[in-house]
Amino acid sequence: MADRNLRIVSTNVADTATITAANTASGLGTDWLKTELKSEVCRILSGTGALTLTWPDLVGIDCVAIPAWNGSASSEVRVRVYDAVSAGNLLYDSGWLWAAPGPQLGVYGFSQPLNVNHFVDGATVTAVWVPNIAGRRVVIDLKDPNRTMLDISRVVVGTAFSLCGASYGSGVSANDSTTTTRTAGGDTKIDRGMAHRTMGLNLNYIPKESRHEAVRIINAGLGKRHFVSGYTDDSDVMLQQELMMYGVLTTVPGLTYANYNINTAQFQIEEW
Repeated sequence: MADRNLRIVSTNVADTATITAANTASGLGTDWLKTELKSEVCRILSGTGALTLTWPDLVGIDCVAIPAWNGSASSEVRVRVYDAVSAGNLLYDSGWLWAAPGPQLGVYGFSQPLNVNHFVDGATVTAVWVPNIAGRRVVIDLKDPNRTMLDISRVVVGTAFSLCGASYGSGVSANDSTTTTRTAGGDTKIDRGMAHRTMGLNLNYIPKESRHEAVRIINAGLGKRHFVSGYTDDSDVMLQQELMMYGVLTTVPGLTYANYNINTAQFQIEEW
């Protein structure tokens, strides 16, 4: 399969799945995995757990993501896809992967903590990208030696709009509603607010065969949520995490016809 560095999942088939999990807290079951509020979570009462999603008909799958959960830098994830609701043939097994690894010695210097991911609001984002296949059951195994319970806000499963990559000039920022004031005595007072990430994607090469997919995202408007990964296949795990989020467009982008074969667009995305 060719590298696809930019991927956007707009249709979340997890919303039509039957989702089950064992050992969940009372009142915090799998129903909360289908809401759009990050504070509403499914809580597994252990540092190890599994989510099972099933569909009566085949669904396309090349992304399995958890856009917010409490996994630490030592957490691991495994994704399996089957062709039947129960039993059946195993179509794909990712094996155990680091769910959200942090900087490693030899790649990054001593000026920052090692193996500590740094999502702005403390919510870990995890994604496993699989070959584009069709299945009826997805099993997501999670484990974290640093947690006594797992809080999971959402699950995203689907197929992605893919491009060769975001163009130079793309980037991320953090919006922070914290305010600071200074007292008459000269002290600084901090009124802590909420923080969330924003992402700007410059898409300077949208080939004509992908134009209709970009137009579909644009036509969905501001009320549609998308799971976005700006550098899916990059060897820099921190760059992957920085340009990966679940959110909404903040403005409706336009599509520019640069020439007969190339289109361009700019997507501004705000994290949920």
